[in-house]
Amino acid sequence: MKTGFQNGEKYIDNIFYSADVPPLYDLDQADLHNHISSEFSKHKLIDINGTILIGFVILENGELSGARIIKGITSDLDQIAVDAIQSFREEWQPAQLNNTNVRYYCTMPINFKQADEFISFDYMDFTDGMIFY
Repeated sequence: MKTGFQNGEKYIDNIFYSADVPPLYDLDQADLHNHISSEFSKHKLIDINGTILIGFVILENGELSGARIIKGITSDLDQIAVDAIQSFREEWQPAQLNNTNVRYYCTMPINFKQADEFISFDYMDFTDGMIFY
C-alpha cells in the first residue's frame, strides 16, 4: 500500500493473496464445476491423469484477468483450461481490504482421473476465494 492521494488517503495498487473479504463467484461451486466440465467435454481426452493448476487475478471491478498455467499436463490441455477459465460469463464479487475493492490472486486446480477408458474432469472446491482439491 502506498499513499497516493493528495489528501493522504491510502491507495491500494497491488495484487493481494489475502483480504478481509475474498472474491466470490456469482454462481455456486456446482456451476463452476459444470462450466469447467462442459468446456473439457468438447474435446476428446486420452490417457490423462493429474492436475492442472491455473493462477488468475480478480480485478477490482470483478473481472477475471491474467489466467496463466502454474502447473500443466500438456500444452493442448493447458490451453483448454485457460480458455475455460477465461470464458466465465458471470463476474466475480471482488475481494475487499479495508472496505476497498482490491485485485486478488486466485489459484484453481483442475483434476483429472482415468477410469477404464473414460477420462473426465474430476473435481474442485472453491472456498474463501481459493479453489482447493
